[in-house]
Amino acid sequence: MGFTSSFFLLVGLAASKVLAQVKGSPTGFAAGTTGGGSATPQYPSSLAELETWLTDSTARVIMISQTWDYTSYQGTTSTQCCPNTCQPNGQLWIMDTCDYTTSACTYYNAARSPIKVASNKSLVGVGSSGVIKGRGLTIGGGATNVIIQNIFFTGLNPQYVWGGDIITLDGTDNVWIDHNKFSLTGRQMIVSGWGAGGRVTISNNEFDGTTSWSASCNGEHYWTVLLLGLKDYYTFVGNYIHDVSGRAPHMGTDYDASEIIFHGVNNYFKNIGGHAFDIDVNTWVLLEGNYFDNVDTPITSGSLTSSNLYSVVSVADASGCTSSLGYICEWNRLSNSGSFPSSTSSAALSKLAPYKSSLIGHYGVADVPTTVVANAGVGLMVCCDWSPNYQVYYRPRGDWTDSRIHHNGVWIINMADRLGKLKTDLTGIIRARSYHEQFSRKGPATSISTDAPSPQRVEVTEEQVATRHSTGLSIIQFAEIFLVYLVSQSTQIPIDEFLTTTIHDVTMLDQLVKRKTPWLDMPLVFSGNYREYECTLEETWQCDYQQGYWRFWYEADHRYALPTVAFFLAVIIVFSLVHIAGNVLPQRLVRIGLLGKTRSLFRYLSYRTIRIPMLNWNSAPVGVLLLGAVGTIFFLAMTLGPQPYYWPNTDDVDYGSSPPIATRAGWMGLACMPFVFATAGKANLITYFTGVSHERLQVFHRWISYAFFVLALIHTFPFIVYNYRENMMTEMWNEMVFYWTGVVALVAQAWLTFASLSPLRNLCYEWFKFSHYLAALIFVLFFFFHCDATLTAWDYFAATGVLFTLSWLYRHIRIYFEHGISHRAELSRASNGFIRVAIPTKTTWTVAQHYFVRIMGLGVHDCTVHPFTACSLPSTNAKYPSDESELVFFIKPRGGFTARLASHVTSNPTLRARVLIDGPYGGVDLKAITGSHRMLVIAGGSGAGWVFPFITAFLQRLSTEGPTTEGASRPSLRIVLASRQPATVSWFESEVQQILHSFSMDHTSAIELETHYTGSEESGQILVSENMQEVPEKTGKMTSNQVEPTANASLSPTSQSLDQQRIQHFESRPDLTNVVANEAGSITRGQTLSVFVCGPLSMQSDVANAVAHEQLTLAKTGAGDIYLHLEHFSWA
Repeated sequence: MGFTSSFFLLVGLAASKVLAQVKGSPTGFAAGTTGGGSATPQYPSSLAELETWLTDSTARVIMISQTWDYTSYQGTTSTQCCPNTCQPNGQLWIMDTCDYTTSACTYYNAARSPIKVASNKSLVGVGSSGVIKGRGLTIGGGATNVIIQNIFFTGLNPQYVWGGDIITLDGTDNVWIDHNKFSLTGRQMIVSGWGAGGRVTISNNEFDGTTSWSASCNGEHYWTVLLLGLKDYYTFVGNYIHDVSGRAPHMGTDYDASEIIFHGVNNYFKNIGGHAFDIDVNTWVLLEGNYFDNVDTPITSGSLTSSNLYSVVSVADASGCTSSLGYICEWNRLSNSGSFPSSTSSAALSKLAPYKSSLIGHYGVADVPTTVVANAGVGLMVCCDWSPNYQVYYRPRGDWTDSRIHHNGVWIINMADRLGKLKTDLTGIIRARSYHEQFSRKGPATSISTDAPSPQRVEVTEEQVATRHSTGLSIIQFAEIFLVYLVSQSTQIPIDEFLTTTIHDVTMLDQLVKRKTPWLDMPLVFSGNYREYECTLEETWQCDYQQGYWRFWYEADHRYALPTVAFFLAVIIVFSLVHIAGNVLPQRLVRIGLLGKTRSLFRYLSYRTIRIPMLNWNSAPVGVLLLGAVGTIFFLAMTLGPQPYYWPNTDDVDYGSSPPIATRAGWMGLACMPFVFATAGKANLITYFTGVSHERLQVFHRWISYAFFVLALIHTFPFIVYNYRENMMTEMWNEMVFYWTGVVALVAQAWLTFASLSPLRNLCYEWFKFSHYLAALIFVLFFFFHCDATLTAWDYFAATGVLFTLSWLYRHIRIYFEHGISHRAELSRASNGFIRVAIPTKTTWTVAQHYFVRIMGLGVHDCTVHPFTACSLPSTNAKYPSDESELVFFIKPRGGFTARLASHVTSNPTLRARVLIDGPYGGVDLKAITGSHRMLVIAGGSGAGWVFPFITAFLQRLSTEGPTTEGASRPSLRIVLASRQPATVSWFESEVQQILHSFSMDHTSAIELETHYTGSEESGQILVSENMQEVPEKTGKMTSNQVEPTANASLSPTSQSLDQQRIQHFESRPDLTNVVANEAGSITRGQTLSVFVCGPLSMQSDVANAVAHEQLTLAKTGAGDIYLHLEHFSWA
């Protein structure tokens, strides 16, 4: 559609030279009004010159390109005014006499002394700059042929009733008031006096009643439009009347000579706290296609009895116009408004019948809010002198279908469904004519025949269809080219020559203005693109069915995408409130009573898991599974609940080509996208608000991604089914770019979904990461092209982009500005074969937090980052902020990166390498370290190094707290390590000994340490095996390049050097259920047990379920509370 807009720009540039500065020409009763005609546009230099030009006898086109402020031009008058009833925000009354206690008031004289406009004047604003302030206009005394266009009138003593009228019509004829804005006046915005108003068209104006001085005491202006007159004929069309409280408009009077004929069509009334139409006697009125939105009283009850009124509110009313006017009228529509009773005065239609050539065409009332708001007021002029609506008829193979095209500042084309069925043979008749022509009014298709009179008629030949193929134009574009040819009044060249020239010019102009790309049909905007709709079905019930709440395509984003967003946000808000409460409320309060039991129940749900040993698989906690079930129910209900899944199209009724189930699935899937990216980021807002660290959000990242993919499939297959049924699949694939961009996006999404499953991910984690990022880029790019400018689709990409960009920027700002690029790590091999990475740094971290580390000097691995948990804590001996601590990681060589790193360290025993660090992330709740009465730390295999910060933190806590008071229980720490490698057990005890020797013996005696060597058990009973599931970067299979542990496999040397009363050795796997039960049984009422686990999945499942059981028991007795932290080997 971009090339059509470009062509209209070309024609508009030419038209502007002929039409001077007046845009368009009047329709309705003021048709033929020319104003100043072709006079040279003039720009006044002063207030006096503007007044002189308006009042003299010379035909003029007067351009207003600035604010002309007449407010104090004629000074002020001080007098006594009647008080208002809305102190302090009402209007005082300027009256000669007053029955009440008067109030002093001062008003500006200019507002009560309007400029008297003479005949043959065009007063036109430039862009949005034309403003006349503080003074109105009077057109009367025999003055005729006046155009007032694109002017903002404001500031006429708004605080005083009788402070001034903006435009007065009193003894005139042929007046066009178009695209103006009226606000802040003391009295009427437009008023006709007792003299004739003549033939008047009031079109596309904005009546803004917002005021600080309201006679109706509600912040809305009461005096809007008052039409009295003698012999007056009004066309009132396309106006936006909002925030007023009355006379919107009032018309009619009991003066016997008065006669008002009024056609009100396609006006938008919004937020009216009083009444809109107030119709008196001596009026003949037709109201059709008006939209009342939040209007208390659309029409006063007296209007129904005193006037000759025909208002359309039913099918019968609409059809009743046909005999008198020759066309079917449009309904008036109400939204959150008072009643609008039917009134079908035959006298009104009989009176209007002689003037039916002056009755302008309507468009569908459903389009009124969007179209009027986009077009009414100043600065919104269209470029060309064409009627605002056209209708195009197609006759493929003799069957008529139709679709309307609106031109109201922008072109909006609602004919893709129809054109998609024309195939490649466009041979037929394409006709277009001005919408106010009799035969192009919307009606049953059977009323249109090939013999109907038509001002222009073009036969589309096979050669011209071939022209379309040679130019690469789509069916829609080719049809638009013909439309341009038909409606262009200045084109007198043969159509073949026109096609060749226009296609070239349009293509060149498109490249210049960059209105579109081969991928995008619309300019990139984020305001809800092209929500224009008009029902083209023949029966009202069919239109109502098409617009059903759960079926209406043009509101699908609001009815499916926004609820999906609301669902996710509701979950985030709930968890955020729980997180805030946990930090704000005193711990003593949340451990007792109803709050304590509720927290215990939620902890039970967040600990309990389901394990399938055969697959070595642990489920997410039961509570998370329940949350997933809620999400599943939500998506199933929203997807499968609304009916129908496919439109019940027939040969006579075509509701559309987008299956409703595909539409809603697409919008819900799109709404998932920001949350997929939000849960993927290491630094993200969800973690900030909920306290759930990024690695624990990975389960939600995967689940939302699964939902996203399933919805994408549900979106895709109904289109395939529909197009195969209609024999259109090949054409859609060849002609519609969004078909194959959608397929590319779906393929990339399938890779993202299935390649992320653990078995595939662990085959080669480095390749997984690279392909995951690449597939995500391809997916987002082609999904963006696929969505194009559909409603608010691009808003979701903007949200996704903002979330991703903030996360990326935050991480990299921390990497390069907080941590810097000067860190150097010392790498060595520990006695058990682990790689020890020690980084002197000024950064700080806490227990169980992890960093993403990039170690330079490893070839292709220089570009990769890997997560490792800190196995040390910042030094407490630092005297200055500039003092450095040693950040230590212990890495078990497995495969891939860690294998290459081990080989590199072995060949360079004193290796120093430059590193970049990102973090810290995750960690445990520090209150569990500082406030627990008993701590139980359980580790398996390579999780041994993870234990060291817990020992250090516990001893630091005891050192800080000092001696335990008499009678108080002493905090304790119990450590359980299980490993099948004796070297790991020996190394672990040696490292622990070094930590213990750094603290007082009084403190270290509170620690119990037990090690379980499991290597001597049968393979089926071994706790930690070579195949245990660990973080892929940290682990993998042993390779020939890896070096075996250097320490002796015996446990005795280290064991004998430790205090035998504090260490116990076992050669069997620990009974973790019993261990947890014993620790839980040791706490008393009000005390807390904190359990920390780092190990394989079987260990995590045993401990989690044991803690869940004990937590439930304690909840019943109120004896205590248990906190559980699981450190997963595999979460990425």
